[in-house]
Amino acid sequence: MITIIAVAGFIAISLALWWLHRHFVIVTVRGTSMFPTFSDGDHLLVRRISLGRVRRDHVVVLANDMIDTAQPPWVIKRVLAVPGDPVPKAAIPSLRSSRDVVVPEGRLVLVGDNPAHSHDSRQSGYFAGDGLLGVAVTRLPYAPSAKSAPSNVVLVETPKAGVQPASIVARSPRPRS
Repeated sequence: MITIIAVAGFIAISLALWWLHRHFVIVTVRGTSMFPTFSDGDHLLVRRISLGRVRRDHVVVLANDMIDTAQPPWVIKRVLAVPGDPVPKAAIPSLRSSRDVVVPEGRLVLVGDNPAHSHDSRQSGYFAGDGLLGVAVTRLPYAPSAKSAPSNVVLVETPKAGVQPASIVARSPRPRS
């Protein structure tokens, strides 16, 4: 009887850990583009979601699709517009000459909270939504180091314009829709 309870407990814990790993990831903010909302070194719990569930004002982590290889592989930014929203041409200089009336499918308009230190849609236009990792849920009260971080911890660089990015500890797989 005790063996059955122990096995059932082990299975329950294993399933809970699998579910958590599949639906959440911990990221470490690097850089100042999201200051004052998030500071360099903050650790965030990110919920993996599909592009269709992203809303304006969400803070998202996504793969950097910019051509510039000096940029980091992941970025963290605030969503200004999602597919189907009107293109915010007044706020985004790089989209002022765009013929689009609404944000195209599969694209996002993203900005950093610290405009002077953020490379975002204001300079680069749309971001590809297929690289979405997830939405920041909360700042975590602890600070795991890169050496002791669990395997699903991702270091995310939010660079100042022209600053070389830090390296990434691990690149988690993209969420499944």
